[in-house]
Amino acid sequence: MKKLYLLAFMAATTLGLSAQTWNVAPQNPNHHKNSKSIQTKAPVVMSSQVKKSSNSSLLRSSGSTQLPDSIIYTDGDGVNISRNIYKYDENGWISSMQFNAWDAETSSWSEELSAYNTYKYDENGNEIYHTFDGWNGEKMDSQITNNIYDDQNRLLQRYIVGKDNHILSTYTYTGNQCVYYKTDSVFSEKMIDHDLEIYTLNEAGLHINDSIFSIREVNENNEISWYLSEVVEYTYDSQNREIASTTSFYDKSGYYGKIEKTNSYPGDGTEEYTIIQQVIYPDESLGDYRGDKCEIKEGNPTQYIYSVQTAKDGPWVTETIGNHYYPKGTVANETIKADTPALKAYAANGTLFINLNGTAPVQVYSVTGVCHYNTTASGNIAIANLPAGIYIVKAGDETVKISVR
Repeated sequence: MKKLYLLAFMAATTLGLSAQTWNVAPQNPNHHKNSKSIQTKAPVVMSSQVKKSSNSSLLRSSGSTQLPDSIIYTDGDGVNISRNIYKYDENGWISSMQFNAWDAETSSWSEELSAYNTYKYDENGNEIYHTFDGWNGEKMDSQITNNIYDDQNRLLQRYIVGKDNHILSTYTYTGNQCVYYKTDSVFSEKMIDHDLEIYTLNEAGLHINDSIFSIREVNENNEISWYLSEVVEYTYDSQNREIASTTSFYDKSGYYGKIEKTNSYPGDGTEEYTIIQQVIYPDESLGDYRGDKCEIKEGNPTQYIYSVQTAKDGPWVTETIGNHYYPKGTVANETIKADTPALKAYAANGTLFINLNGTAPVQVYSVTGVCHYNTTASGNIAIANLPAGIYIVKAGDETVKISVR
């Protein structure tokens, strides 16, 4: 079952969907509660947008052109594991996602091990409503999530009501810091779960330091004293990609270990990555080691190949493959129809080049529907000074999609 949780996270991250929005259990920072007020002895320091909490879905297709309508995950041998099916609203934002696990005994997608999510957004694309019904780890569950944002589109409150939880999460912003606080009352006045985290952000709204607190004790007046249990420090490159982080762990007695992680990317603008992390303990020079790598093979489906390395200089072993299936004609440079005249198109240095084997009416549209070129032509065409973006090129009955940079 752990693999299915991993797949849920990968499905979220490869699509740009925050992990807590995906489904499985409300274990991430963003929840809600309706119990009596709590006095806290923790420091109340608290900015710009929070990476882990703001705009909690924002899984967008830019007009249903760039995101898959389904993802099928397999193991390294191609055996099915799970499936996600997506639908989008008129704005190109995800409206629903269905999850099914693969049932090897029946060789079919399981209806019992399944989940169904629906989403609603405000005019700025912030997810304000999310429902979840279905299999949640080891049990069936149902949850409703409501989110409230401020006028800067920053998440202020998240309220989750489920069969076994009643959770309130609040976010308070001051300067370059945000304080996240979660309580879970499970429909009673008895407080059973609390989280307190302080996020420090840079000018781009990215986390540079997360300080996470755990409960030391709760006295008879429901006053909570906290201790620092985890500190995460992040480093980014010029493209705001995370290139390193260090997570230090503490118990009530103090520091006891850390995880050092480095991320590398094969090139600009790519979703491919390699992550190397190792656990280091005070009394050991080296703890556990793990490498994670994502490689991408373009096409329809586009394959996201996830591999692991369990020892330095050891072999990379394919663990999971995510097969992203796109609606016909929505993948960049994918030919939708191939009759004569043959249509070829490519872009270089901001210029769109079109090659026709014959004569045909030619139109070039942006994905927002603006027409940038419309004539009947033949042979070779060069359209210069186009703004960077995705363009749809139509020639007769043929259509291709091109990315211009």
